[in-house]
Amino acid sequence: YRGLSSSERGAGLGLSIAKRIIEAHGGKIWAVSPSPGSGAGSDFIFTLPKNS
Repeated sequence: YRGLSSSERGAGLGLSIAKRIIEAHGGKIWAVSPSPGSGAGSDFIFTLPKNS
């Protein structure tokens, strides 16, 4: 997510926070990147276990 304008800057903490929350619940998170030069962004995928 890049915000509403290119002048907006973030602290870069979003994925780090998401990783901690997901792992605290027993899940996993990873990135899948397209071929270099394709111009497409990366996908971030996560899984969480079902309650048993």
